[in-house]
Amino acid sequence: MKVTAAGKRIGRPIKPAMPGERPSLGLRVSAATKALVEALAARSGRTQSQEAEFLIERAIQYDSILIAMGMTERELSAAQEGVVTLKRDKGKRPQPAGVES
Repeated sequence: MKVTAAGKRIGRPIKPAMPGERPSLGLRVSAATKALVEALAARSGRTQSQEAEFLIERAIQYDSILIAMGMTERELSAAQEGVVTLKRDKGKRPQPAGVES
């Protein structure tokens, strides 16, 4: 978005999205992201636009869940690693140092 020295935006005014409409959203992505969206769209049978919308909505839901849980992505990854470790050890909890199982 270009802005004049006076702080005024140049270009068409941004219209609010109307209920029931599906407004267009133009964005630029890297070549790697475009290739990934193309591959995911082909696999799912969705168009690239539908796939991008699906991915954006899922990312928003993911972030909302993390915020609601009060967790950061790093904390979630650490928690997932603990679950994987428990599954790998067939559900056995690690014993404190010096305690035999």
